[in-house]
Amino acid sequence: MLTGLSITWPQATNGNLQSIKMGGTVIFNTSTGGGTLTTSSLLGTTAQRTIAANGGTAALTFNFQNNVDTNANNYTGSATFNPFGIVTDLP
Repeated sequence: MLTGLSITWPQATNGNLQSIKMGGTVIFNTSTGGGTLTTSSLLGTTAQRTIAANGGTAALTFNFQNNVDTNANNYTGSATFNPFGIVTDLP
């Protein structure tokens, strides 16, 4: 189950982070500036933030105010899953 997220982005290029989805579920919807976010205050039910242990997948989609920078090295990101711990997503 997803319990936390941490991400940095190029604020000047992307603008504010508007929302984050896991699969089709909005799990964060507070406009955030400054190029950094660390949160464990996630929306959605436990079931909506859980990935099946038998090879299941779920896409995390980050929506920004502006177009994203095409250089993935300008981003960092990790997700925390219970009971597994931190998974680095970016770069």
